[in-house]
Amino acid sequence: MKKKRKNKKNTNKKIILFIVIGLILLVTLFISYKVFIIDKYNLEQLETKSYDKFLEAYNKKETYTTSAVEVKEKDYLTYENIKIKNVYKGYKKENITTYGGGVTYKKYNSKGEVTDSLRISITEDSYIDWFEEDDKNFYGSIENDGVSIPLETDVDDYLEDNYVYSDNDLFKFLNKTRNYKPNVFTSGEKIRSNYAMHLMASITMPAIDKFITINGIHNGYMMVIKDYKEVHIKKGDLTYNLIFTNKTEEEVLSLLNTLVIEKKSLL
Repeated sequence: MKKKRKNKKNTNKKIILFIVIGLILLVTLFISYKVFIIDKYNLEQLETKSYDKFLEAYNKKETYTTSAVEVKEKDYLTYENIKIKNVYKGYKKENITTYGGGVTYKKYNSKGEVTDSLRISITEDSYIDWFEEDDKNFYGSIENDGVSIPLETDVDDYLEDNYVYSDNDLFKFLNKTRNYKPNVFTSGEKIRSNYAMHLMASITMPAIDKFITINGIHNGYMMVIKDYKEVHIKKGDLTYNLIFTNKTEEEVLSLLNTLVIEKKSLL
């Protein structure tokens, strides 16, 4: 009888030992997998010189509040449903036939060099839309120093889960998560999605000198890139893009006060 009890105790000990060993192996495998994922999708390996310059400017962003300045109808430059004070009289008008379409107004010197210009285009997408594209159709699998974004990574879902719906939301979120450090308890999907988002940003975001948030009668932002002032105004489902060259910030911001965007349908 005592021998049977002893054998039963030994059997129970063996079962408990197997369970403990099994749990240790599972925990070890889990931690090893997470360490592998964290290392594979490490943000520090990204080539981000231009992207970091963008974030540096964004961190020092300024704000400009637009207010309506009336202009006589005859003094407007008009393109589709956009009107802005015409300081481009006598400039050569050229239609843009590449992506997005639009129009440019250029001033040339005697050598045939462009000394001043304005480009206007209206698009249905902006930076946030590029990030929300279906990964399989837009980027597929991106290789970056031997690391690829898996096709099943849904950056759009990641953005939506974090309430990122506009360009300004996107820039703020990129800035917030740029140095994000995951741990072994962070889900693999979050690690992959965060990496994919920043890889896309490192490819897409330009190196800029200054970032200005625009509010008031218009909402959007302006990015200063050397002699270029790139303005993006969001209204409804459309983005109104104006790129100024050889104009000071003050001149561009003053012109934005004269900007009129009339209602336009996508149909």
